[in-house]
Amino acid sequence: MKLDFQIPSVDELFNLNETEHRELFREIRQPWDVLLRIEEYLRTNLRHEQNGQVHNQAVIQGDVYIGEGSIIEAGALICGPVRIGRNCRIGHGAILRNNLVVWDDCVLYPNINFGGVLPARQLVKNKNELEVVPREEDGD
Repeated sequence: MKLDFQIPSVDELFNLNETEHRELFREIRQPWDVLLRIEEYLRTNLRHEQNGQVHNQAVIQGDVYIGEGSIIEAGALICGPVRIGRNCRIGHGAILRNNLVVWDDCVLYPNINFGGVLPARQLVKNKNELEVVPREEDGD
């Protein structure tokens, strides 16, 4: 069976010029290959720092980096290793699983369960069908 579509390249899916995580994507063939690299990448590059605001009812476990200007709401559970970029918002009850890299300016709505890589300026708003849509410049 011949497929009538082509799988997008990493360059078509991600703007690697807007991230400090370019090394994570170096020389990969398929976009999903990055998932095999995240654990080693975080082990080598993750600094355990919390530069944003973390609600006292949020739970942070393991090595977690939270970028400047980011907000972690009550009830969020973050199980490291996880790196959250600058100016992100992690909603109430969101679960961020180990080996996760969230780029800058992302919003994860309440009750999201997420792991992997989330590129810059993304909005994850549907817990049932994980819908990822680009954020508008003026906010959510």
